[in-house]
Amino acid sequence: MAKLLFSYLFICMFVLSGFLASSSAQEVRECRTVIDLGKQCDFQTCRMTCKRVFADEYAFGLCLGSKEKAVCTCLYNCKA
Repeated sequence: MAKLLFSYLFICMFVLSGFLASSSAQEVRECRTVIDLGKQCDFQTCRMTCKRVFADEYAFGLCLGSKEKAVCTCLYNCKA
């Protein structure tokens, strides 16, 4: 009986948490922009520049391309 009750409560917990997560989720539309840093791209500079330029909690930067010719690509929320 205890195992059955525990299983029932466990399933209810997952269903309820899934419902709450989906109802409180904000719509995020991802956009990309390339930023010219004027120098070789490094991860930390790119990341901080993207957060500063777009002032968005979802914004982050990636250095894409070969090591010598990498460009700073920002991903951010267009809806913000």
